Amino acid sequence: MSSKHTVRYGIKGVSPYTDHALILGQEDESVYAYVHEGLVAIQGDDPGIQERVQMALRCGAAAYKAMELLEAGNTEKFGHPVPTKVPPGYKKGKTILVSGHDMNDLEALLKQTDRSR
Repeated sequence: MSSKHTVRYGIKGVSPYTDHALILGQEDESVYAYVHEGLVAIQGDDPGIQERVQMALRCGAAAYKAMELLEAGNTEKFGHPVPTKVPPGYKKGKTILVSGHDMNDLEALLKQTDRSR
């Protein structure tokens, strides 16, 4: 796989987390700087191995920062997560699968499907 693909997939991974963090009021210019740098990098020739490694490390740093921002936003809005017992098994009916990184959407979905109202 070319380093262009690595950078492209890195940007695709960092961007949603960064967007969800921004919705929760958390942002950091360094993450945007990486995305811009990565977009520029995929427009040029494939760099040498050292440049590939450095770009991958910067991608990891941006992803880590994006996850920190998202955690801070979720914790600020929803509090610290705690382990909760849930009943094993399943119930007959429809199901919606939601990934855990967008707690705002999950909250909105739960409110829309609340039958106790």
